[in-house]
Amino acid sequence: MKKVLLATTALALSAGVAYAEVSISGSANLGMKYDGGAAATASKTTAHSDVSLSFGGSVETDGGLTLSASTTLLNTNNGATGNDGTTVSVSGMGATLSMGSVTSADKQGGLADIGLKGIGIDNVAEDFDGPTSHNAGFTYSSGALSFSVSTLVGGKGGAAHTVAAAATKGESYAVGAKYTFGSSYIGVGMNSDDMVSGVTTAADGDTTSIYAGTSMDAFSINAMYSSFDSEVAGAAKQSSQGINVAYTTGAATISFGFSDKDTNTAGEKSVYGAGVSYDLGGGAALKAGVGKIRNAATTTKTVADLGVSFSF
Repeated sequence: MKKVLLATTALALSAGVAYAEVSISGSANLGMKYDGGAAATASKTTAHSDVSLSFGGSVETDGGLTLSASTTLLNTNNGATGNDGTTVSVSGMGATLSMGSVTSADKQGGLADIGLKGIGIDNVAEDFDGPTSHNAGFTYSSGALSFSVSTLVGGKGGAAHTVAAAATKGESYAVGAKYTFGSSYIGVGMNSDDMVSGVTTAADGDTTSIYAGTSMDAFSINAMYSSFDSEVAGAAKQSSQGINVAYTTGAATISFGFSDKDTNTAGEKSVYGAGVSYDLGGGAALKAGVGKIRNAATTTKTVADLGVSFSF
């Protein structure tokens, strides 16, 4: 996301702040969406628009520590504006401690989605890895290696693999590591969820994930595999996997995505899709995607979107 610097101010305070920096950036999308599985009473084709604004600020102490804060506001289809993530962190000497909207530490890679806002091709492969976010995390990087831990401190249980508030407390933690070499990487992670204390649910258990990716000239490829071991007595292990391949030629990037999940349910379907992004210059791109995603465990539906995305 292209950042526009609002202010850079030198401060001379006895508290020891060397400088302060504030920035704002944003992105927006407009276009159309198609849902072939929409209810008979709903339209299959709908208009889409959204605006995301991100605000950030940082200061550096005389001792070399950097304190940072960021928050993002999102408004979709002229609806209510909501908090799309707020994080406060302190970093120095390769280490960062973060609070707020913290990415689960086992997410050491991932898959890009297809289309304007994403039609959901990656969701199936990423269903078993950690929650959308924890509220505390620590990362240390040294050269090509990085290590991360994260957890849900004082949080509440909720729906599967989320940190949505519920009536009883829950636990979730994750660890991960990533090694980068040239334009390639490999990452591993483990996440453990007990989202409602004292109650065993289908979402409770341990997930181990492996991520890898590389780029070669005009090609890039990313893949992942997750294995989920449920705490439910007698439940069989489940797994998910996915891959995304992209090729850039001139101003156009063509991509293909595939995901599959084995939940030991008969007749399950894989999901797949293809998309294109054409760079219009100035931070804008024309994007389109079409694919088949799950409408239920045993059926799929056609989804698509088309529109313009831009950042500022």
